[in-house]
Amino acid sequence: MHPILRSLAGAVMGGSWQVSVIFGLHWGLVPIMLSRIGSEGFTVLAGPVLGAVMAQAAATLAVMIRTRDPETRKLAGPAAFSGFLAGIIEPAIYGINLPRKLPFYFGVLGGAVGGVLAGFARAGIHVFVVPSIVGVPGYLRTPRLALLFTGVAVSILIAFFATLFWGVDDRAVPGRGAPGDRDRAASDSPIADHAVPAADPAESGADPADSSRPSAGSDSAASAAAQPAGDVLVAAPLAGRIIPGPGPGSGVLLRDDGDGARNRTRGVHRPLPRER
Repeated sequence: MHPILRSLAGAVMGGSWQVSVIFGLHWGLVPIMLSRIGSEGFTVLAGPVLGAVMAQAAATLAVMIRTRDPETRKLAGPAAFSGFLAGIIEPAIYGINLPRKLPFYFGVLGGAVGGVLAGFARAGIHVFVVPSIVGVPGYLRTPRLALLFTGVAVSILIAFFATLFWGVDDRAVPGRGAPGDRDRAASDSPIADHAVPAADPAESGADPADSSRPSAGSDSAASAAAQPAGDVLVAAPLAGRIIPGPGPGSGVLLRDDGDGARNRTRGVHRPLPRER
């Protein structure tokens, strides 16, 4: 095969391998690899895969270094280690890279670029091994071994540095981020700006005995979510939104009904003042 065609095939194989892992399609290539090894003693199908796996592991390592979320760090470290050492890349894909999208994309890019060099080097395996550090001995019969290792290094560097500089945004993953970031996000909620304080029971005509119950209004999303299920009068732009409560099935429905607004708190109807 012409070297250019081998390089293009390597790019396709290196770039598509991790995508095929998501759907389990990579297992369809394993019998073909085994057949080629049995009949010819060598297969080039596995050549670009080494760089592809290492690229995803490198992207996960970059996430571990760059993220400020301690839970992500605890997960990314072992995931990157298992990817590099043993080629077990699923924890890195499903737990770290794919939810953040860009690290996965950069890993695919690194695998494709490294696959070009692996294809040009006619890299392959003479025994079936998992593409990883422990599987490197299976690649030692590659005709241009130095070029293969250069391609793997390029894959790692592209995925690692691209993810390190542009691929880590904790805010893009729900529930993730440094504690300070989550606190600032809660304080910046538009509900804090639009919620209307509850009326005084004596002024609204409500039963004073109900004054010990939770108030209808809220000046923050956190206090609104802590209320039992009911209605809270807010500015029109927030009407119809629901703030989840602390327990299953609980929450606060934000309404803008004018004089007819009601606060249904434990079955007690309380009038709320109109927003001025």
